[in-house]
Amino acid sequence: MYSCSPREGERHFLRLLLNHIPGPTSFEFLRTYEGVVYPTFKQACLARGLLLDDNEHRAALEQAVHYQMPYGLRGLFITLLSTEEVTSPATLWEEFKDALSDDFRRHLELRNGFATDDEVYNAALLEIEVIHRLHSDPRSLQLSLIPPPSCPTTPPPSHVGAAPLPQPGLHPQ
Repeated sequence: MYSCSPREGERHFLRLLLNHIPGPTSFEFLRTYEGVVYPTFKQACLARGLLLDDNEHRAALEQAVHYQMPYGLRGLFITLLSTEEVTSPATLWEEFKDALSDDFRRHLELRNGFATDDEVYNAALLEIEVIHRLHSDPRSLQLSLIPPPSCPTTPPPSHVGAAPLPQPGLHPQ
């Protein structure tokens, strides 16, 4: 049997199932566990306990929240997703979206006097997508598994080339 990298996504999970299920008769057979037909090989692997859950990824993000700025957290988030070992990217996004987008909230509130959650989260998702496209293999990130950003409505903070934030000391912190 040929080897394949976890970066190959569904192909990797198919291989994992083939190595653990004797006598498969179809792809649907491989995706079935305890009477449930899972839509993807990855979900079938997860149901069978062949993949780790996201506890170690969650712990890494929880720890980083205490010492990383939001931009650094987004970098860690991208790194975790690019390993393709995260079983539920959308769940991690939901749990950490406030910490991942806190600088966007401050920026938008300083600029506009207010910021909606949708604007804040959209700005963070847009930056995650931009950073990924600039620095990664396009196949390496599970971007399709987190909510897609809507059309950009606001410029991001200065670290991605937008209008600079007001200088510290000129506004309340």
